[in-house]
Amino acid sequence: WAFEPVGTEDAPFTGSYNGNGYKLVGGTYKTQDNGAPTAMFRYTDGATLTDICLKEWDMTSKVQYLGGIAAIAKNTTFDGCSWNGKLHQSAKAVMDGHEAVTDNANYGFVGGIAAFAQECTFTECTFDGQISATGKCIGGITGYARNSTITKCSATVASEVYTSYHCAGSI
Repeated sequence: WAFEPVGTEDAPFTGSYNGNGYKLVGGTYKTQDNGAPTAMFRYTDGATLTDICLKEWDMTSKVQYLGGIAAIAKNTTFDGCSWNGKLHQSAKAVMDGHEAVTDNANYGFVGGIAAFAQECTFTECTFDGQISATGKCIGGITGYARNSTITKCSATVASEVYTSYHCAGSI
């Protein structure tokens, strides 16, 4: 089944969502070439995401941010969230409708729970899946975490990660 991502840069998701541990199984999402981040929640700010469980998902993105649950998260709490499946990113920088002169190794952010996390808290979150990406910051729980806390989280990552500039890791 397909879904429509939640939140925009101008109107991020700011509420609370509790999945109550129910599993959303077999989702597929492939980005359009509109430059919007790819995730269930594209943008969050001050949100609380609890017990969201996505299983056997397949997400493909050609844009800069790809997250299993959130793409760009600020001041967000992730509690008991889990993601299982495949994340594939092949980002290319696009400016004014034209591919920019850049190498992909300095561009993409990919994370099993969140691609980019700023001042976020992750507690008892799990990622079990495959990441195939070329980019800047890539990880099982989050691709990039700034002033964030990760506690009692785990990641099992079967990966094809290509990064020659920044960082890649399982958490």
